[in-house]
Amino acid sequence: MRLHRPSYLPDTTLFKHPLPVKGKTRRYDGGLPHISASGTPMASKNEVIIAGILDRIAPGQWEYERPYTGKDGREVLPDFTVVAADGRTVYWEHAGMLDLPTYAQKWEKKKVWYADNGILPHAEGGGPIGTLLWTEDLRGADARAWQALACEVLGVKPPTSRVPESGSQIGGCRSAGSA
Repeated sequence: MRLHRPSYLPDTTLFKHPLPVKGKTRRYDGGLPHISASGTPMASKNEVIIAGILDRIAPGQWEYERPYTGKDGREVLPDFTVVAADGRTVYWEHAGMLDLPTYAQKWEKKKVWYADNGILPHAEGGGPIGTLLWTEDLRGADARAWQALACEVLGVKPPTSRVPESGSQIGGCRSAGSA
């Protein structure tokens, strides 16, 4: 049996030139799509996981790569900008390549830049402009840990999670065992 690839998903053959797809703020390779459940093109699979977390704990309160201009005039694209229920702005960055020394060095400089712009880590109480939250995946992607951290930082109660029974609905979809 041959599986059908839906027409909206591009062929992901590795031996082709990238197919630029314009996202909200930058271009992505259409040959390797990472699309959130809400349809937002994203740079990585881990960002798609984070988008799913935010859809559960802060629906409608986040934006992907919303430009932020610092006091030095430099514009950055935080992975996620979240407005917490109490009005605080939380900037969530996923540092997904910390195993690469150059990337790790740039990440350390970016954290200093955020601090210089009044965006401090949650562990330091946040800053006057916002709170910096970051995740990494050096030991693998841990969506439960990321969600617990995000709930703590955003001041929300973790959603209850249970294994659905056969035939139950998950987010409007029926599980595989249902009619």
